[in-house]
Amino acid sequence: MTREVCRKELAPRVDAFEREGGFPEHAFRTLGALGLLSLPYPEEFGGGGQPYEVYLQVVEEIATVWMSVAVGVSVHALTCYPVAEYGTDEQRHSFLPDMLSGDWLGGYCLSEPDSGSDVGSMATEAARADDGGGWILNGTKAWISHAAHANYYTTFARIPDLGAKGITCFLVPDGTPGLSFGKPEDKMGLHGDPVAQVVFDNVHLDPDRRAALFDALAELRGRSLRPCKSHDIVARRGKRHGDAGAETFGRSGEKQCRSADTAHCRQIQRRMLARRTICATQPTVKASVRTSGAPAR
Repeated sequence: MTREVCRKELAPRVDAFEREGGFPEHAFRTLGALGLLSLPYPEEFGGGGQPYEVYLQVVEEIATVWMSVAVGVSVHALTCYPVAEYGTDEQRHSFLPDMLSGDWLGGYCLSEPDSGSDVGSMATEAARADDGGGWILNGTKAWISHAAHANYYTTFARIPDLGAKGITCFLVPDGTPGLSFGKPEDKMGLHGDPVAQVVFDNVHLDPDRRAALFDALAELRGRSLRPCKSHDIVARRGKRHGDAGAETFGRSGEKQCRSADTAHCRQIQRRMLARRTICATQPTVKASVRTSGAPAR
């Protein structure tokens, strides 16, 4: 199915978009309507309930036809992860159905002009609102896919009085006062994936817009925050297919967990083990995402 959709719906549009630039909204809506933006997430909330191997194979098929859109699909999957894995039940029921259906498209705001893989140098800050009813975000994120086109921005910011443990995650709706965007960057390629700065100038967020990702990981990373992408919990699984990715992910997390014997660590270790077991026992499913009779690569 994926290959057929890419051939019919995406391929005729690639040359024009990559030559002239622009945002391929139609492509994301098409993929979202077919459930291809939500494959690794729970069916309970509108996801596909598929292992990451299936998701990666779908991204591979999309990239074969239109790399810019494949990048966008992977970015959107990252934006859903903090809520799906670490959000409250209320947040999952409130946000995930729109995220996973394709009705909403997300932007992932981690990197900054002076902070890339070194998360510890992040400058964007989140402070309690004076009335105690929410959060105020200030800072600038850089090289953000879907900037000015997304419906929400999964944004990482530092709570200053908590030090390294204070890096946490917020969902910022598009159109929030104080949210603005820079000029799209001039790039050598991937013109269908425009990137730009995202600026937060006294952006006020309701309390329920704070996801719990770094609350759960605080004991893992808080004592000595090593330079790494905060989304490596997804990327370590995603960049290597199947059990190899889960193995890398598991070893990294287990090593860090040994330094902090807490309930949070034990909970995350159980998740790692479960995911590694699923990947190790999952039969190959390449045929399910390729047209009948096509040879698997």
